[in-house]
Amino acid sequence: GWKNMPIRETKGWNLYVDSKLNGKSAQLMIDTGAFTTLIHRPFVREMQLKTRDTPYTSGAVNLDERGLQLAIIRRFAVGPFLVRGKEVGVMNLDGLIHGDLLKGEPPVAGLLGSEFLHRNNAIIDFGTRTLYLKL
Repeated sequence: GWKNMPIRETKGWNLYVDSKLNGKSAQLMIDTGAFTTLIHRPFVREMQLKTRDTPYTSGAVNLDERGLQLAIIRRFAVGPFLVRGKEVGVMNLDGLIHGDLLKGEPPVAGLLGSEFLHRNNAIIDFGTRTLYLKL
């Protein structure tokens, strides 16, 4: 039942995987320090998803805007691994993901957080640069 997908590693040691959010191609940065999966607010607006406010804020030191909203992505795919009805955090990630990446092809749409990695039994194999996921 394991699904595997390649991980891209940047010169700055950031790790990225290909994804599709409601069919729209994107990259997600693997972030084991992020408490949940977070998607960049402009990307969510572009997909015209409804958001709802929460009383929570981010503790990230390099963000100007800290308010957290929630949205549901009907088809959340990381490589070949598909989750239906995935609730994600929504916030402006300009301070964490820098300009060129947010506008890339495909763009970096957000952070794949520890909640998703834990729930789906993630194994990050640095040697082969592969992410393994299983329900």
